[in-house]
Amino acid sequence: MKYLRIWPDVSWVMIALLVGSGQLMFSFPVRTIPNLVLGTASASATDSSEKTIPSTSTSPPVGWKTFVSTNLQVAVDYPKDWSVSEDKRQVTFRSEEVGVIRLAVTETGQLSPENFLNETVLPNTRCSSRINRAGITARICFDTLSGSYSADFVLKSRLLSLSMPRRGDLKVFNGMVESLRPLE
Repeated sequence: MKYLRIWPDVSWVMIALLVGSGQLMFSFPVRTIPNLVLGTASASATDSSEKTIPSTSTSPPVGWKTFVSTNLQVAVDYPKDWSVSEDKRQVTFRSEEVGVIRLAVTETGQLSPENFLNETVLPNTRCSSRINRAGITARICFDTLSGSYSADFVLKSRLLSLSMPRRGDLKVFNGMVESLRPLE
């Protein structure tokens, strides 16, 4: 009976020795970010540095419309078969088949939009930077838990966020990121 009480302690010591000597290794699956920009390399989930990826698109997809928001002071292209609704703080683009993409103002409190982006790191996200057709830098993030995407833009001292939940269309999201521009 006394040997049975020692066995759990002995087993932990053996496991610790095997791990320490490199004889026992654990492997965990690593999720990668699907291509943030179609046609460019994807970033690994283990890549902790932010990279700036140049835009690969020069024109909006064929057959898209342009929505102009005087409230947000931006214009953005979207698929012609999507509906659009706007209130004072956000614009919602909706497709019955695909889902929803929202463009909204993000409150930054006392921080400037740039400082907010630099100081706010959300858990379980993998981010990269990209310059769109209008020359605006977007921080694009993939949430590894929810599978959602977001793109943050600093325009006219405000932080705007374009967000798409898990079941969205990545081509549409990327097209909208590419087309977002300030009103002149």
